[in-house]
Amino acid sequence: MKRTEQQNKYYFKCIVLPLGKYLGYHKFEMHAILKDMFIADTSKELTKEEFTNYCNEIRGWAMSEFSFDIEEPFEPKPFTEETIDEIIGECPKPVKWNFKK
Repeated sequence: MKRTEQQNKYYFKCIVLPLGKYLGYHKFEMHAILKDMFIADTSKELTKEEFTNYCNEIRGWAMSEFSFDIEEPFEPKPFTEETIDEIIGECPKPVKWNFKK
C-alpha cells in the first residue's frame, strides 16, 4: 500500500520545510535533494513502510550532519498540568443558551 496522506503531510511540514529553511532551500529544491540522496527514483511509489524508512533516514542524516533535530511523527505529548491546560484551551467554549419565556 502506498504512503498515506498523513505521512505526506508530515514529510513536507516537519521535514522538507524546516530543513529547507535551515539550509536555505525552497521546499521543492529540498524535496529534490532529499530524493536524490535517499531514493533511486520517485517517492510517490514508496509503500508506507518504505516511506517511514525514508523519513527516518533523513532525520538521522539531518541530526548527524547538522545537529538539526526533526520531530518524530505523531509524538504524543505527556499528560501534565501544562499540556492538559493547553488541550483544554484549544477546546471550543461551551455555548450559553438563553431561553426566554
